[in-house]
Amino acid sequence: MSRLIDPRLRTSLPDFWPSRCSIKTVTTTASASGQKVRTGTTDVAGMTSIQCRMSVTTTERPNDQVTTEARIRGSVARRNLKLSGYFPTIQPDVMVAVVDGVEYAIYSNEPDSEHFSTRLGVDIIKP
Repeated sequence: MSRLIDPRLRTSLPDFWPSRCSIKTVTTTASASGQKVRTGTTDVAGMTSIQCRMSVTTTERPNDQVTTEARIRGSVARRNLKLSGYFPTIQPDVMVAVVDGVEYAIYSNEPDSEHFSTRLGVDIIKP
């Protein structure tokens, strides 16, 4: 089967991927009451220093159909993060993306059918 996107395209457009992303798993421990408490993050093997491109920020409006957890109290700004590569194993709500030193919560993962790139929906939570 022929591919729609030639894999050489990735290396021919070095400026298309201006940033670097690392995917990390959130580590937790149980509190005295049995609640999960975040203790930190751990790098996911094979998912560090991935070439990427971040979209502009969009702020969720009150009429948007979005479900957020009760712990989010401030405004939620959403972005799309395009990764150079096929990463179907990234798990929303379990992993986070760190782009140029800034951590983002992942809420969706959409790898493309050509195995060329992966689009992640990420949140910036401002308390």
